[in-house]
Amino acid sequence: MSAIIGCDSVKGFTRGHVLETHTKEIHPVYAQQYAYRAVLSLEKCQEILGDLANDARMYFGKDVNLSTYVISHGREVNIVGFVRDPLP
Repeated sequence: MSAIIGCDSVKGFTRGHVLETHTKEIHPVYAQQYAYRAVLSLEKCQEILGDLANDARMYFGKDVNLSTYVISHGREVNIVGFVRDPLP
């Protein structure tokens, strides 16, 4: 069994190595989305979201979605918001 772990960005060596047989997919392509990320303490999220802060959640809206889930052994909540770029 082989494995590769890369932490060298979307333009890094690892991407090219893994996708070398799929040369069209090597170069990153704009996905027409922006992502915004924040990490808050679980306590602060519970003040805002109540019990909803304790579980992984996905909230959807027109051209947007928000994902929340607990990290750091239950001490923090990762929040990621995605917004679709209206420009082609």
